[in-house]
Amino acid sequence: MRLFRRSYCSLLGACLGAAIFSSCSHFETINVEARVLELKGQANRVLGRENESQAISPYTALAAGDHIQIARGSELVLSLLPGIRISVNGDSEFIIEQLTICKHGHETDDEMRSRQARIRFLHGSLSAAIKKVYRQRPTVLIIETPGYSLRAGRGTVFFLSAEHATTHFVVMAGKVRAEKTSLTGSLVTVDAGYEWTSGPAGVNQQIAVRPSSSAKLEGERAAAAAIRSAKLEKAWQNAVPNFGPTLKTP
Repeated sequence: MRLFRRSYCSLLGACLGAAIFSSCSHFETINVEARVLELKGQANRVLGRENESQAISPYTALAAGDHIQIARGSELVLSLLPGIRISVNGDSEFIIEQLTICKHGHETDDEMRSRQARIRFLHGSLSAAIKKVYRQRPTVLIIETPGYSLRAGRGTVFFLSAEHATTHFVVMAGKVRAEKTSLTGSLVTVDAGYEWTSGPAGVNQQIAVRPSSSAKLEGERAAAAAIRSAKLEKAWQNAVPNFGPTLKTP
């Protein structure tokens, strides 16, 4: 009888432990909103109706589906997700496609398991910076230009410009993977210190960044933007209660 009780208790404990583990292992993917860290000049959100737009302010919440236009001579600095920041230059246009985090169902927003941001960059230029998050959580920024898909992870800083069929970027830290969207198996990895350009004829060139070159200046601009956007994000964290990803409103 004791043996039966002991076996029963062991089985019950194992079942309870499995149930708790199953519950604690539950993850959910949540759509969140981006934060405007700084705006110099003018930027508008296209409303989808002909010739209608809405001016963006430092308090505007941006979410997946938003179509953004930056006026010439302006600059928009966004925290797409905590640790994923972009500084978009004037005369640029992009669409936010995805802003998601994967988190434990019983944890706070600070305990994110992974985060992914994806934008469709129609034309213009930007600088991007992705922080090395603690605990090595998977963090991905995907930028789709006309004809190419770029993917960058933790610790990456780069400059990007896209006009018509030409995509050009300079990697200052980390690495960027680029793939032609219409050609499977065309993936190329570009490391820090290199620039990459796709020509209209599909000729891709990856060369080392030379001193006193335009690519060197673009890379330095991206590095400076990364430092400034990190300070802006930190200021938001100190000034705004519960800074972090906010749920996308229906």
